[in-house]
Order: sequence, then structure tokens, then C-alpha cells
Amino acid sequence: MHSRLRISKICTFISVLALFLASCETDIPVKELVSARETIDEAKKYKAEKYSPQNLQKAEKLVYESHDFIKNEKADEARKKAEESRAEAEKALNESLKAYSSDLIKETEELIKQAENVFAEKLAPNELAQAKDQNSKAAELSKTSKFRESIEASAKARELAEKAISVSVGNAKSYHERHESSLKKYNSLSANPYSKAAGAELKAAETMLSENKTSLGEKKYREADQQITKIEEKLAEAEKSINKAEYKDKISELRKKISKLVSLESDTTLKGNLDKASVALNSAESLLEQGNISGTDEQIKEAQTLIDASDRYVTERNIKSRISALEQNLQKAIELDTKKDETDNINTVRADLEKASKHLQERNYDESIKAVTYGENTMKIILENLKKSSIQTAEVKKSENKEPVKEEKKVETEADSGLYTVKWRSKNTDCLWRIAQNLYKDAKLWPAIYLANRDQIKDPDLIFPGQKLKIPPKPKKRPPLDIKRDNKAVRKK
Repeated sequence: MHSRLRISKICTFISVLALFLASCETDIPVKELVSARETIDEAKKYKAEKYSPQNLQKAEKLVYESHDFIKNEKADEARKKAEESRAEAEKALNESLKAYSSDLIKETEELIKQAENVFAEKLAPNELAQAKDQNSKAAELSKTSKFRESIEASAKARELAEKAISVSVGNAKSYHERHESSLKKYNSLSANPYSKAAGAELKAAETMLSENKTSLGEKKYREADQQITKIEEKLAEAEKSINKAEYKDKISELRKKISKLVSLESDTTLKGNLDKASVALNSAESLLEQGNISGTDEQIKEAQTLIDASDRYVTERNIKSRISALEQNLQKAIELDTKKDETDNINTVRADLEKASKHLQERNYDESIKAVTYGENTMKIILENLKKSSIQTAEVKKSENKEPVKEEKKVETEADSGLYTVKWRSKNTDCLWRIAQNLYKDAKLWPAIYLANRDQIKDPDLIFPGQKLKIPPKPKKRPPLDIKRDNKAVRKK
């Protein structure tokens, strides 16, 4: 309502003013009224409503009274009221300038503190320094009553302080990145098998990471800066403790390997390499106690290289030795196998020897060992079969020296002789089921062969090329078994 009245009075004043101007009236105090109005507006600019409300209200009231005198064509009284209005407006302006200047300096100081709280001296040092300089300048100007200049300086200081805060928050991204990096490192170290060696350090780092997260969330970057530095130091200590425990274990493990290799071989070349490896491990142990992790790692790697080379040397020698022994046994078997009964098995051993030598040349030691082992197992069967054959030959010769009994000659099959040699084929390899079918013409009678050879057949599913099986006479029906198996169990799969 008051504002409407004010607008109404101003409009009336303008109308009256226009009327007098139109009639060339020269006594209207236009200059004084404009001056009063300008002073009132300037006072309001510096918050006179807050700092000098009574003087401001009085000045505005006097302006309205001046308007009323003009309306009533009382120019002298109007001029007087206009001058009085300007005087009151000046009082309001001066009081407001002083108070506004003081408050603005204080507000800017608070803003500068906020900038300091977000660690602007490190994250936005230039902006913060300029803000402080401008606000100090504002304070000095205020002391000498240069309030307008003081307010202008404070405004610049305020702008710079706000910029310092903004720049600090932007640059604080590095703290968040360091926090995330430290968190990942903490998780990695905690998952390490040797993490117990750094239990205290990791526990402390966990607590500090939680505090750092809170500080970052509250934008307390000064605290965050100190915290993240301590976290990184603590994690470095934890890593060092873990590395120390891990390297100690590694050194111990490598010493055991050296002892094992020394016990296996007395070769001069091997001993020289292992002695060098021991020296490297001693050096690694000494460097580890001094906290020289990189030096320790280098010495352990050197020892590992020497031990690996020694291990390969021993492995190759052992494989070569086994291959040589197998070749000698193969040659012996070839000489003994005059009847060529073991030809298939001998060829199998030859193939295994070729594989073993090829894999050895390629340094594929596991496959080489596997091949030579297969060859050795087949060779055992060959030699055992040849031994049995030799005994049978001796018995035959002995019986030939006796007076022969005259009887009707007949063709003797392998089944009639009472023995059968297990054979290997690429297809239809021998099994009990197939042998029974061939000899008895009835595969279901395989248990008879199994029961007659229990001394050499442990599992009816497993018979080997070269085995000499006793073949009993054909039974009238399938013999009972103690084990629960049907004829499918002995089919070659």
C-alpha cells in the first residue's frame, strides 16, 4: 500500500513538474530534487536500509514533502525540503559507506578462511594471495575513510577468494585420485599371501583411508593432504614388510633346491653354478636386512637363473642316462628275441625312444620323461617274456632228450599248446573277451582265461602286449567270478 502511495506521489510530481516546465516556471528546485534523489539512491546502493534506516526514511519523507510544495506552487518551501532531504541522505550514505565497508571486509575475510580450509595456499596459491592483498588494501582504505575505494577493493578480494575456492576444489581431484590409488594398493597388499607380515601397517592404513574419505567428502583438503601422504607412507612400509617376508621365504626355498641338487650330482660344472647361486643368496639376505629391496630382488633373480640352469643340467643328464640304458636294453632284447615274438613291443620301445629324444632336444622335459617311462615299462614286459620263453625252451630241450612216445601226429594250435601271447594291433587289440572268442569260439567264456592267470592279471580290463597267458581247456559253461563284472567290462575301449 505504501509503495503504491509512493508511486502515486512520484507520478503526481512528474505531472506537476511537466506542467510548470511547460509554463516556463523557473523557480522549481529541479536541481536540488535530483541531487537529493541521487544521494538517496546511492545510500540504498550501500544498504542504507540496514545501516542507516532512520536517516534514509527521513530523506525520502522530505522528498515527498518537497513534491507536495511543488504541487501547491510553493517553490521556496519545496527547495528547502529538497535540500534537507539531500542532507539526511548524505548522513545515511556516510553511515552506510562506513558500515558496509567494514562488513564487506569481514565477509571477505570469512571467504578467505573458506579458501584456506580447502587448502587454497597449495591448490590455488596465486588467487589466494591476491585476495588477501586486496582485502588488506581495503582495510587500510577504510581506516582513512576512503570507503568507496575500500568497498571496491573488498569486492575484488571477494571475487578472488571465490575463485581460489573454485580452483582448489578443481585441483583437489588429485587427492581423490591418490585416495583411490591408495585404496587399490591397500586391497592388493591385503590379498597378498604374506599380508600377515604387515598386519599392523595395513590396519593403520585402513583407519586412515576411512578418515581421508570423510575429509574429502567435507572438502577439508588441508587435512586430506596430510592424511593421504601418511597413508602412502604407511602402505610403503606395509609393502616393504611383505616383500621382506616373501623374499625370506624365497631365499629359503632356493637354498633347499641347491641342497637337493648338490645331493644328486657331484659334477664340477654343476657345483660351480650352485656355489655362485649360494653367494648370490647370501648377498640377497644381507641387502634385505639393509632394506635394499631392489638389490635383494636382483640377487634373487641371479640365483634363480643359476639354479634353473643347474636343474635343467641335472634333468637332461638323467633323461639322457635313462635313454642310453633303454637303448642298451633294447639292443639286448633284439639279440635275445630270436623267434621274433617281441617284434611289436620292440617297435613300440623304438617309437618311445624317438619321442623321448625329440622332446629332450626341444627341452620339453615332462614329455620326454613320459616317453622314456613308457619305453621302460614296455621293456620290462619284453625282458620278462623273453625270460619265460627261455625257461620254456630249456624245458623243451630237456624233454627232447627223453625217449619219445609214439602217438598219432596232429596239428597243434596255439590254444592246444596251452599258451597264448597277447598281441597289439592298431585295430582289434587283444582283450580277454576277444581271445576267448578266437580260441573258444565263445566270448562269454573269457572268465576261464582270467581265473587261470590270476597270478599275472590283477584287473581283467588290463592286459599288456607280450604277456604269455595260460589257456585252459574249453569249459562247458561260463565259470563263476568273485568280482561283479560282465563280458562288456573286458572289451577294449
